[in-house]
Amino acid sequence: MHKLIKKIIHLSINKELIDELMTHQSVRVSLENQWNTLPNILSQDVDGEKIWRNINSAIDNTSKTSALAFFKIYSIAASVLLMISIGMAYYFYSPSIQHNTSYVVSSGMQRMESLTLPDGSIVKMGPNTKLTYPDKFDADKRLIRLEGQAFITVAVDENKPFIVSTPDLHVTALGTAFEIFNYEPIGDNEMIETILLSGKVKITLNTPTNNGPKEYLLNPNEKLSHSRLTKHTQISPIDADRYTLWRNKLNPSFQDEQLSVILPRLERWYGISIECPPHIANSYRYTFSIRDESLERILALLNLSSPVTYVKDGEKYKLRVLE
Repeated sequence: MHKLIKKIIHLSINKELIDELMTHQSVRVSLENQWNTLPNILSQDVDGEKIWRNINSAIDNTSKTSALAFFKIYSIAASVLLMISIGMAYYFYSPSIQHNTSYVVSSGMQRMESLTLPDGSIVKMGPNTKLTYPDKFDADKRLIRLEGQAFITVAVDENKPFIVSTPDLHVTALGTAFEIFNYEPIGDNEMIETILLSGKVKITLNTPTNNGPKEYLLNPNEKLSHSRLTKHTQISPIDADRYTLWRNKLNPSFQDEQLSVILPRLERWYGISIECPPHIANSYRYTFSIRDESLERILALLNLSSPVTYVKDGEKYKLRVLE
């Protein structure tokens, strides 16, 4: 034991030393005692007057007494530091402890991001989106968590299904490319979408039913839409390449797209609620891209090519058609 302490003092510490040290019962008991007593020390009330009296008393003592007090404090501090150092070293060197790291990536307002996951899958993130993923995937699956919008090109691995978990659904794929649009509701916008460009995905809704979770299979150029409000789910044919055009240049881009599709994405880009009657939103199509234009500028441009105009009502915009 004395040889071990000597090695630690001289910083000759390694994994083998830590393993040998942790076999001593006295070390384990000391670590446990340090851990159990530390919260009690931290939770004690501070007595200001007592501290002041101690300071005055310390000033009046001789240098010998002060030196003795210093070495007592130093010894206690060194003991605590030694125990913490041994515990931390054992934690990091021990092969039985798993050290998993998760990364959280967020895109900001009017920002789109692109990143590559540990398996080589590529994620294009829409605005105000949060993505959580591990530094290393599990042996049997690749799980990430998403809040917002993302277009994902999945690296092929038939032995590890790729799973995207969102607050409302789970999407499972092997090698494919698809988009998920799953934000928290803003105003009346409460729709969830999954668009498949290639491959095949299985979608499991988190909404419980009498027959268990609902599962759907998507084929290329299909879109699943789910209403949080009515619980209605619909699969419809679309041009997925055109629908996910934004992924190419990482800015909102629309090509002959319905206003009903455009408005939810404008809301997320600008962080502002936009109200529009369904009969108007489903009647007009537009083609444009957004760079650094303001929302009012975009709405004014829409009015140049259609009778759709807008009024600002507090913190939101309302669209209407001029008679």
